[in-house]
Amino acid sequence: MRSFYFSVLLAASLMLRAASPDAAQEAEKELFAARYDHAAELYSKLLHDDPVWAPGYYGVVRALIGAYRPHEAYAAAAEGLLYAAETAEAQTAAGIAAFRGGDLANSSPRRFRARLRAHEG
Repeated sequence: MRSFYFSVLLAASLMLRAASPDAAQEAEKELFAARYDHAAELYSKLLHDDPVWAPGYYGVVRALIGAYRPHEAYAAAAEGLLYAAETAEAQTAAGIAAFRGGDLANSSPRRFRARLRAHEG
């Protein structure tokens, strides 16, 4: 159990330095302004620099789906599960992508909780 808390603290410290606040804020601003292509580009650059930055996966998946680029969103969601599987942001991004792809079984909240429990063990 102690190792779990250590890994959570380590992941949190990595996420704090993951992306500069200004760059992350700019990407979020573009996403909320519905400039999806530019937001996806900004999030992709941030994730390229730090692939364990979980909020980036949520943002890039939302931006890519908004830009009508679902196949890239599916790939980004899969990458999020690879690098930041235990985070809520990556799990949410995977659920959004699964729902968009019509995979309703993997987009349900019950399925998310089961996946999170599997990663805790």
